[in-house]
Amino acid sequence: CTDCDANIFQRVWLCVTANVDDTQVTLQDSDGNTIGSPILLEAGESHRFDNINVGDRVVTSKPSMAYLITGDQGEGYESRWYMLVPTDSWTTEYLSPVGTTQSNDPVHFFLYNDTDAPIDVDVTTQVGTSTISVPAQDIYRYALTTNSGASFVSTVPFSLVGVIDADYRDGDGGNDSRNSRVHDWGFTPIPTSALKGQYIVGWAPGAENQPGGPDSSENDSPVWLTALEATHVCVDRDRDGTIDQ
Repeated sequence: CTDCDANIFQRVWLCVTANVDDTQVTLQDSDGNTIGSPILLEAGESHRFDNINVGDRVVTSKPSMAYLITGDQGEGYESRWYMLVPTDSWTTEYLSPVGTTQSNDPVHFFLYNDTDAPIDVDVTTQVGTSTISVPAQDIYRYALTTNSGASFVSTVPFSLVGVIDADYRDGDGGNDSRNSRVHDWGFTPIPTSALKGQYIVGWAPGAENQPGGPDSSENDSPVWLTALEATHVCVDRDRDGTIDQ
């Protein structure tokens, strides 16, 4: 990847969990060559592959789940993880509600084109629509504008992940300023075909207005929302059937 931050992706692992017994898991490179020996997993078992590169893929004999985990080696903390979408579920349209809220904690998207020719992707934000070209068998890094969600549309299926707090720069005077470790997390945008009209938040430990929390003035666990068109959003905070907001 010619436009990937070497520190954000300094260490890359791929973790696979089997859904049923006797699942054979094989790691392949971008040319389809097998890397190492196939692994046999039983239901619920996991295996971690190290030193993953652009274009590598995991092939399983039965339905399984896979995550990409990245880290900055030698940092006190800086790690991100991404649920991988099976290649047969890749689509031409994705939507992301997550945007850059602070200039020093930017959101960047890494789009991957698995075909043998460049593809165009239209990116729409609050600012407008622009077209980017993703090289064949390679990555394009897109920096999202401030305070905006984004939609990504192409005529060819592709994949992408979102990296939050994606900046990395050397500080003045030789001091190393690893800003990308402060609010580091990552996610996989949702295909627009999977969007629904109702969502339930299963885990929401936000500190806002919670006595005894680290800072009762903070909201440490936000829910990000965006829509393809003007939409009324109602919130039922205790799920009693009454709209609270």
